Amino acid sequence: MNISKTNKFVHCYVSTIVVLTGACILATDAAAAEARVDEDAPRKVLVRLDRQSEARRQEGKDTFLHAAHNCYFDHSDDDEEDGTTVVSLRGIMAAEMSTREMLELQESGLFEVVEEDAEMVQMGWREDTQAFNDFDRRLKADVVPWGITNVQAQDVPDHPTNKIKVCVADTGYYIGHEDLPFCERDDDKCKDIVNGTDSVEYNEEWSYDGSGHGTHCAGTVGAIGNNGKGVVGVFSDPTKWSLEIGKAMYGRGYGYTSGIMEAVENCVRNGAKVVSLS
Repeated sequence: MNISKTNKFVHCYVSTIVVLTGACILATDAAAAEARVDEDAPRKVLVRLDRQSEARRQEGKDTFLHAAHNCYFDHSDDDEEDGTTVVSLRGIMAAEMSTREMLELQESGLFEVVEEDAEMVQMGWREDTQAFNDFDRRLKADVVPWGITNVQAQDVPDHPTNKIKVCVADTGYYIGHEDLPFCERDDDKCKDIVNGTDSVEYNEEWSYDGSGHGTHCAGTVGAIGNNGKGVVGVFSDPTKWSLEIGKAMYGRGYGYTSGIMEAVENCVRNGAKVVSLS
């Protein structure tokens, strides 16, 4: 046996272990440092308080508010569910806080849910200011889009007794678009034509649509037919249905889970039977 060669092999083998171990230690230290940075990173956090125990509910609320830097969504004192809504917001709160504080809430056991108030972004959105003010791509006739025929929308019979209210929960609605139902804001008659609820969280009116995405979706639902303009929607006769606008996102095309939840809840409370989240 060649001792010299063996020693060289052992030396090389041990050196490799030392190098790999050192690399692992460095990687572990880097990961730990990154974790420490992440714990201080700001988060938007969504929780649901305990709905079974009033004492735990109050303790959870106090704990959450102590951790919160800015509580922007608070349904902690909503009444009991009455069975008339699809999405109950009772006991839901959202606020800005650090990752460390969010983890502490998760470990407290005081909440039914603790999760990030995730950001939602519309596909292909662009940042623009009231894009439809300068809308130049005007079609000259009532074009029937492929999708309308494909879903057999024109074969659906009218409701026999009353108008159907449809909600579009999106970026907003451009009042004044030539091929969509029009009504002045705050007009009492608007509840039977087109209406909506402003967003407190986003601090924007439902009638503001900076990207045009919500207006486009509203057109898919209800672009007016037989007016010689634009396209035809699924419901093309505005006398037989009404539109409810849910301000689910900022007009620029992004929002948060909490804002979408509230938009849907408002639509249902205002009588919408169908909610579009396109």
